[in-house]
Amino acid sequence: MREFKLSNINLYTLVRDFLRNSLVYVLAFLIGVLGVKVYSDAIYVPAYTSSMTVSVSATTQYSNFYSDLRNTIEIAEILKNVFDSEVLKLKVEEATGEKFTATITTSNIEETNLITISVTDSTPQKAYDTLVAVYNNYDKVFNNSVFENTRTNIVSPPFMPTGPSNAKVDSGFGKKLGAALAGLMMLLVLFLSFIRDTVKQASDVENYIDGELLSVVYHDSIKKKKRKISTSARTNQLIVSNPN
Repeated sequence: MREFKLSNINLYTLVRDFLRNSLVYVLAFLIGVLGVKVYSDAIYVPAYTSSMTVSVSATTQYSNFYSDLRNTIEIAEILKNVFDSEVLKLKVEEATGEKFTATITTSNIEETNLITISVTDSTPQKAYDTLVAVYNNYDKVFNNSVFENTRTNIVSPPFMPTGPSNAKVDSGFGKKLGAALAGLMMLLVLFLSFIRDTVKQASDVENYIDGELLSVVYHDSIKKKKRKISTSARTNQLIVSNPN
């Protein structure tokens, strides 16, 4: 069985195998760059988001009941679920006469009675119009007497998106990804070269066979032999002349 020693590491074979696979590193880099470009150009679909912020408060009749901010925050959490509901989407479809294709996301601003409502759709106009429709129809979803006396006030009105909310992946990320893939391939090549169970130098022989190394016979590669033969044929020419 082969005995592993750090002295058996052959830098020459590691460098040779590393250089021989240069094309693999280039291909890995190109895969990363082109993969990101294909995603950006062919798969990427821009989306636009319009948002607004509202506060939750009580009508005059229930002002004492809602004087505590904690109670108002709890109501805001329930209203958040209303804005997230499928029932509200159906109400918007009935009001607009169009199929609801947008995505609604809501969040409560911590320790406040404020709710942020966001609508994402395929165009800026659709995102804006859907958000307005959502706000105008949310009160039709519930009929509980407590909520009937709860109102929302617009703190930050809806706005028309000026650009996509899902940013397009830039070419810089593609280069970083390509470089990372190329680096991984380099490490893989070096690792495979390191663990390859072959004789890489004369001292490896005694680790593979139960015997003693007596001598080493070197050989030339085929390319070197052809080069030597070609050179010899040009420099060592036999010239025969006829004295008559």
